[in-house]
Amino acid sequence: MPLPLPTDKDNKTFVESLVTMGGCGDTCTKSGHADHMYCRTESMKEQAMRNSDGDYLIVPQTGTLTIQTELGYLQVPPKCISLVPRGILFSLVVAEASRGYILELFKGDSEVLAAAARARRDGLLGRARYSGGQVGGDLYGEHE
Repeated sequence: MPLPLPTDKDNKTFVESLVTMGGCGDTCTKSGHADHMYCRTESMKEQAMRNSDGDYLIVPQTGTLTIQTELGYLQVPPKCISLVPRGILFSLVVAEASRGYILELFKGDSEVLAAAARARRDGLLGRARYSGGQVGGDLYGEHE
C-alpha cells in the first residue's frame, strides 16, 4: 500500500521521507537491489544527496520532480523513470506534494548505462541543462 501524501503541517523533504520497503543482495559484492518509497512536500533547499551504494531509478507516482544534478536538471513527470547514477550529487525540487518509488540497483554500471543508451536511442530521455550554481548547506550520503 502506498504511503499517504503528507499534509501541509507534515512537511518533509526527500531525505526525511525516504522509507526502505525491502531488497536483497549486498552492496559490497555489487549484487542485488533495494526498494524505497518517498512521500514529500518540500524541496531540498540548501541540501543535496550522493548515493555511493548504487544507481537510483526514481519513478514519481504523483507530482512532477525536478532533479538537479551536477550534470544538469531533469524534469520527471509521473510514471516516467529517471536515472541518478551512483556517486552523482543531486537535489530534488517539487512544486506540489509528491510520492513515488525508487529502485536502487547495486549492480555494476554497465547494465544501467546500457539501458540508458537504449532509452536515449529511442528518444525516451530528457535533456539535461546546467545553471552553473552550487548546492550549499547540508550534504547527505548513503553508503554501507
